[in-house]
Amino acid sequence: MNNYGVWPSGAVFLLTMKDPVMSLRNSRILNSINLSALATLTVVTFGGAQNDVEQTFSDTTMDLGIVVSDLDVSVKFYTNVIGLKKTGQFAVGQDFCRAAGLTDGHDLNVQVLSPNGDTDGTSVKLMELPGVDSKTGDHRFIHSQLGYSYLTFHVADIEAASVRMKVAGIKAAGREHVRVPLDTPVPIFLTVVADPDGNLVELVGPKAN
Repeated sequence: MNNYGVWPSGAVFLLTMKDPVMSLRNSRILNSINLSALATLTVVTFGGAQNDVEQTFSDTTMDLGIVVSDLDVSVKFYTNVIGLKKTGQFAVGQDFCRAAGLTDGHDLNVQVLSPNGDTDGTSVKLMELPGVDSKTGDHRFIHSQLGYSYLTFHVADIEAASVRMKVAGIKAAGREHVRVPLDTPVPIFLTVVADPDGNLVELVGPKAN
């Protein structure tokens, strides 16, 4: 038990496409469109030359949606302990959610968090559904249940991350600063921590000092 507690409902992970209501990454999409136009022009100019690279995705980042038992508590954990920054929020109506198969008629209010506040990178989307009895998963180890098992964040200073954990009263799932067995110019260390709903989070990075 820590200052954030262990909460009764587990998290449901949703790997999603970019939300249509979000316009934070339009520049990437426009760049993809411009690249496609350039590739088409190249084919015409060089008389049938083909583009060897087939682009399946318009954006190479992924967003991760997490249903949480207490949104305020989870936001504090992912900002104060993990170090993410709030970068936006949006609502999705119940009709859209039902049509898309996201919920059985509940609307969603989503808080968006990103590493370093980067709106062009990967984001974590936290959402709470009051009154919904969400099931709790077994998150003791990454092999305890099938499905998405953990999040990985690459931090600039693993020791600074440990300080944030201690201030919040959070303990590591195992030992802190476990040396990653890779031949790197600077030693890299791993610390695993559980979020308020028990989901495992990996913090990977060097010691700054």
